[in-house]
Amino acid sequence: MFKYLLYFLNLIFVIGGILLIVVGSIMLSTMGNFTAFEGAINTQTIPIIIITIGCVTFLVAFFGCCGTIRENACCTTIFKCCGNTGYQQYESSVPASCCGYKDRNQVCEAAIYTQRLGCNGEFVDFWASNTDLIRWSSLIIALFELGIFIVSCCLASAMRKR
Repeated sequence: MFKYLLYFLNLIFVIGGILLIVVGSIMLSTMGNFTAFEGAINTQTIPIIIITIGCVTFLVAFFGCCGTIRENACCTTIFKCCGNTGYQQYESSVPASCCGYKDRNQVCEAAIYTQRLGCNGEFVDFWASNTDLIRWSSLIIALFELGIFIVSCCLASAMRKR
């Protein structure tokens, strides 16, 4: 169940990455002959940034999808964790990925895996510790986009008055 939920979430980000690439490409292709305004930044900068963010999002999410379906720890290991709730869910043998080993044949020692949280707890801790960063960066991006929208409206209004 958790595997398919993770796959579905990664798939949403794959689609989001593709949409960012498409939107950035459309913006870039419809810029026309405007390469720069007097005293302003290059008009192609924002579409290129959107395309770059889309490419990074797509690649990370794609590897997440592949790693989740194939159960490949190398593709899906973002957090150093062990099991969904902890190492206790593995009754007899704890996998090498709980110790951070890429080689699945390596024996995972109890001294290492007993210190690791479950992936669910690690994920919650990650988001709890980075919530402010995510909120502020999202707010800054939204304000930046709002500023671009306002400048675009002013430009369209000035063009209509001519």
